Amino acid sequence: MKNNMRLDECIKKSLSESISDSLRDSIMTGGLTEGTQIKQDHMAQQFNVSISVIREALKILEGEGLVEFLSNHGAAVAKLSSEEALDIFAIRVLLETEALALSIPQLTAEDYQKLEAILAEEAICKEPQRYNELNSLFHESLYKYCTNQRLNNLIRLQHNNVGRYLVFYLDKMEFKEQSHKEHLQLLEVCKAKDIAKARRLLKQHMQKAGKQLAAFLQK
Repeated sequence: MKNNMRLDECIKKSLSESISDSLRDSIMTGGLTEGTQIKQDHMAQQFNVSISVIREALKILEGEGLVEFLSNHGAAVAKLSSEEALDIFAIRVLLETEALALSIPQLTAEDYQKLEAILAEEAICKEPQRYNELNSLFHESLYKYCTNQRLNNLIRLQHNNVGRYLVFYLDKMEFKEQSHKEHLQLLEVCKAKDIAKARRLLKQHMQKAGKQLAAFLQK
């Protein structure tokens, strides 16, 4: 009996995680926009699961700051305030400068070729969703040798909170040009293995992005 209960719990957890992955993707790509109410009964029918599984999935996303539960027991896609954006980027500075410092000594010539290819595509990219993917891929590739998985998970969590807004914000050409230029500068410093300067440039890059996103959210 106990073994069957554990099996049921595992199946339920697996289902809720799969559904949270699907909902997270919809939120990140703009399919579910901020403030959109999530009808749990409809979701349960759509995924052919119980409402309790849907609630478990939503709790996962609540923990990531992507969903909020309402007073009427409903749920909605969470909104991000300008103050929260600044807080998130302040956290990202602390986390990602450390990940970069841990990764730089291990980056190889082959890694730098891949990073250059990412930036070459970024320079001519016109599609916001793809640009956001390239932006994320560039940063992730710089940190690829950070073996601290807890640190990597925290970085991913903070990125998810702002990534859905960057899809729209990155469509502003002046920001794209500025961001691309800063990426090129950061790459050159990483090649030189100047960890202190790389940390400083990444901090400036992210602080600027945080302030610009906060201003965008106030409009």
